[in-house]
Amino acid sequence: MRTGSLLTFVAAGVFTTAAQAAGFGIIEQGASGLGAAFAGSAAQVNDASIQYFNPAGLADLGRAEATVALHAIDLSLKFTDGGSVLPPAGLGALPVGATSNDAGDTLLVPNLHLALPLRGGFTAGLSVSTPYGLETDYDDPWIGRFQGIHSKLHTINVNPALAWRLNEFVSLGVGASWQRAKATLTNAVMLGAATEGRARLSLDDSAWGWNVGLLLTPHESMRVGLGYRSRIDQNLSGDVTVTTAAGAPVAAASGPTNAALDMPEQGYFSVAQRLGDRFTLLADASFTRWGRISELRALNSTNGAPRDVLSLGFDNTWRFALGGEYVLNERWTLRGGVARDESPVSADVRTVRLPDEDRQWITVGARWRFSDQLTFDAGYAHIFVDDGTIASTRPQVGAPASFTSVVRGTVKSRVDILSVQVRYAVDAHL
Repeated sequence: MRTGSLLTFVAAGVFTTAAQAAGFGIIEQGASGLGAAFAGSAAQVNDASIQYFNPAGLADLGRAEATVALHAIDLSLKFTDGGSVLPPAGLGALPVGATSNDAGDTLLVPNLHLALPLRGGFTAGLSVSTPYGLETDYDDPWIGRFQGIHSKLHTINVNPALAWRLNEFVSLGVGASWQRAKATLTNAVMLGAATEGRARLSLDDSAWGWNVGLLLTPHESMRVGLGYRSRIDQNLSGDVTVTTAAGAPVAAASGPTNAALDMPEQGYFSVAQRLGDRFTLLADASFTRWGRISELRALNSTNGAPRDVLSLGFDNTWRFALGGEYVLNERWTLRGGVARDESPVSADVRTVRLPDEDRQWITVGARWRFSDQLTFDAGYAHIFVDDGTIASTRPQVGAPASFTSVVRGTVKSRVDILSVQVRYAVDAHL
């Protein structure tokens, strides 16, 4: 017998982005950007957090600075059953479990961004961020437990960068990303007739990628930014552990496991246009090449046999945002924005681990300038997520058809994000 659902790393990440951007990337890289729905993310140079979207923006900061942000992301993800079926091999003896569930949770996501001007028009930067992360938890037992129970994902991305201001019109930037990922995922499995157990998958890896950017200033009142982040090939490895319902190990179904996952490339196009002395209009379009991810295979590291195969069928997506900043006085700057995210998940492949849908953002924010060196930012976003329907049939790899489970139901989601940030800047360089 082989393990059932992989509880894939990809699925885990999508829960995260049900709380933020579509797919499984976290867009929250600074509280200043959140207030304007991250419109103008690659063009508006408010602080060192711009380097995540466009490293060329470092060149326009002019001062050394440290920017620290914390984002509280509250996700509500409510599933209501609509005719799910437990594996027939349960012979009617398995508990049905909960038929409605809120698998959401509250996550705390930190960022750190540093910048240091150098001689010759260069600026060095360092970004430490969480590009992916989640913790979602269904009741156990629940009607869909054979397709997922608990998902937990932590990542860290360390991104040194270097920007060069060629002249007053053009700045260039380049960076390298080291990314560490760790996932722990659980689900129920059938061990035999009328007998179920639990499977726990733990995977981790680290890998490298790169990013580049261009910042144009065709007029003193206008900035145009272009940013690109490369794909990062994660070759996740770890172990799957299968136990009985009482917790006794099932050695024959457990063992080393690996899975390859390509984090997709992303592109950003942003415009920041100042209108008058106080107001700046911000616009943004970003593209993520989710379409390169069609399925995920979890393999036995010893013999290469599949432990599980998850069909994803992702589509490429766009995100569009429009926002603005208004300088109220020398102390206060106000922000607002709207955005729309396309989901890479289509209805025919949506599962309990991938209940992603299109979403609409409404955001507000503000900056308080305490002194010339010290500023504070705060932002709030409410995200309306379209209702999703699930009709997912999942076989247990290497097991009879009677071990197959079916989940049918609806998912209603909403997200609230509160971000705070402190920035300290001084006149210093190397």
